[in-house]
Amino acid sequence: EFADLKCPYCKKFSDNILPTLVNRYIRTGKLRIEFRNVAILDRLTPLPESTNAAKMAGAMTLQNKLWYFADLFYMNQRDETKPYVTDDFLHALAERVPGTDVNKAMIDRENPLANNFMVEATQRFAAIGSPGTPTFEVEKHGKTPVRIATPSLTDPNAWMPVIERMLQPSAAAAALAPR
Repeated sequence: EFADLKCPYCKKFSDNILPTLVNRYIRTGKLRIEFRNVAILDRLTPLPESTNAAKMAGAMTLQNKLWYFADLFYMNQRDETKPYVTDDFLHALAERVPGTDVNKAMIDRENPLANNFMVEATQRFAAIGSPGTPTFEVEKHGKTPVRIATPSLTDPNAWMPVIERMLQPSAAAAALAPR
């Protein structure tokens, strides 16, 4: 998932679709999801808020706390056209993630390792020519990733046919399977 933490459409996916995907496919080991944080909404505010949020997400990734942080960010998301992603806002969110070394996370926002998560995501996002967030790319092990159209941001059942097709073995693999 390529997402911007300030994006209201990304929040819709997180609120409406992700819980079902986690329960049906991720917890059962059928799928794995990666959060690729891109900062595309900075053009809407005078400050680089999406970038600041992405840098904090990278710092939280270094502590293996990204998903907790992203969930809290979406729960506290505000109007994407107005500034709100301040140091105090980020600090307060990080404090609510159990086991986080908040001071380290605040410092690690400038750590090249933390920033590399956003840089790599942004490069891949540009390479696939995505028009906006959220964007989804699926990859079968050993195959080239493919960008898919977002079936819905409100109906998790709209995702099921797409995922089920993706999970089907290819015709070549089926032909090689023992009988």
